[in-house]
Amino acid sequence: MEHAAVALVLGSDDLLVEILRRVNSPTCLVRAAAVSKRWLRHASDPAFLRRFRARHPPRLLGFYVHENPLAELRFLPVSQDPELRSAVRRASYAVDNLGLLDCQNGRLLVRFYDEPSSFAVLSPLQGSPGMAVLTTPFGAGGRMGRLHLPPGMAVRAPSPDLYSVQLFMPNDGGHDGSVIAVEVLAEGMEARAGVHVLSGDVWKVVHDTASIKLPKPVSGIREILRPIDGKVYMVAEKGCKFILELDLATPRFSVIPLPDKVTTTLDNFRLSSGENGSGLVLVHAEGRLLSVWRHETNGAGAGAGWVLVHDKVPVREAFTRHQDVLVIAVSDGAEFVLLGLESRKVLMHVHLKSWTERVYDEMKPIPMYTIRAFPCMMVWPPVFPVLTEGNNQEY
Repeated sequence: MEHAAVALVLGSDDLLVEILRRVNSPTCLVRAAAVSKRWLRHASDPAFLRRFRARHPPRLLGFYVHENPLAELRFLPVSQDPELRSAVRRASYAVDNLGLLDCQNGRLLVRFYDEPSSFAVLSPLQGSPGMAVLTTPFGAGGRMGRLHLPPGMAVRAPSPDLYSVQLFMPNDGGHDGSVIAVEVLAEGMEARAGVHVLSGDVWKVVHDTASIKLPKPVSGIREILRPIDGKVYMVAEKGCKFILELDLATPRFSVIPLPDKVTTTLDNFRLSSGENGSGLVLVHAEGRLLSVWRHETNGAGAGAGWVLVHDKVPVREAFTRHQDVLVIAVSDGAEFVLLGLESRKVLMHVHLKSWTERVYDEMKPIPMYTIRAFPCMMVWPPVFPVLTEGNNQEY
């Protein structure tokens, strides 16, 4: 009787899909998919995966950390979930002579220190890191040189302080081999950007934006941040009360004012996507306090301002150790923030929902103002198994 009841439940496609949707994690889903062809077909269905991701968004494994531009690349584990232990182990390897430019969907975009114009992609979460060397986008002088500049802006050979370029991977990790390059020229009250994509072995121009007017004169872009929900954000020189937003899918280039209490003077803030990968979240530190904002948009997709989500939440370890904190990185989905305890040169993370904290006291002291960090998320969609003869039955 019990066997018949189980067969009746599992024999219903609707009930099976609902059971699969409620398993604890993508790792469990992959195991379930190995039962049979039928289970694999339901588990790997794109429509099902969209619903599954809404219930179980990709988890943070940890942060890749550069102590300084020439230091060894290290991995700081965050997740202690036994289901993710294998993925954390694969991510936890040290690499030297490489500078990390981006980490998306378990893949690393790196630059060779001894050949600054040479780039490659590593895939540590696939079991064997491997390395795919990329065609360089740069010509002579380290420039892409494809921006069409309006009258009044620097032409031909702008000062390095005015010109910035950064390489990224798409949010899916560039599994089709694509890499994105963003170049920006900002001078006086104007800024202009170009977007280029590596397709195959050829770099192609995707967009060359119109010049935009800035709220105040600037002398270049200081930092181009990693893509968030298909958009790239840029921080101008110190003291600005705004950031720039470049939509990678369209030529739209716009200015977003920062919240009143946030400036670029100390750069003590970082941006991330909101829950389920949508929207924009800003985490800001003031002394030993953390504040979190969410950027609202109106129905047309234009910015409608910042909403304060958490106001001046104390970081307990910072108060215990009498240390101010620096915001170093925020995970995708704004679940975790990586902080530096300024004077002690120690890293810690805070879970922004439970406000639990962990300090990495086992690490040697790190100069906080030279550190760079990148969140490493679990791969999505999950990689499903090839069924063996023993479980290759239809049922």
